[in-house]
Amino acid sequence: MKTGLIGKVVYEDEWVEIYVSAENKKTYVFGVHSKSSDCKLGIIQWYPSWRNYAFEPVTEYKIELSDRCQLAIGGFTMWVNAQHKMDYKWWKENVVDKK
Repeated sequence: MKTGLIGKVVYEDEWVEIYVSAENKKTYVFGVHSKSSDCKLGIIQWYPSWRNYAFEPVTEYKIELSDRCQLAIGGFTMWVNAQHKMDYKWWKENVVDKK
């Protein structure tokens, strides 16, 4: 799929920044970065057995997420799951082609 999106920010609010960190054949891996503490919180990636994207927190250190941060990560994860299920072409047209 290689689209050249590595590093592109696809979601941002007051608390988190979500960016494309890797591209697989048909899915992406998204990095989740805290804007307040300037650290990586985890990744959102595709889990084939679940047929869904899911958030995986970092394991190198303890993280604590506020309710708003959890909502932002969860909201993005739900959104990317819906887009993936609706039509993969939507993602390409609206994110990949709008570099």
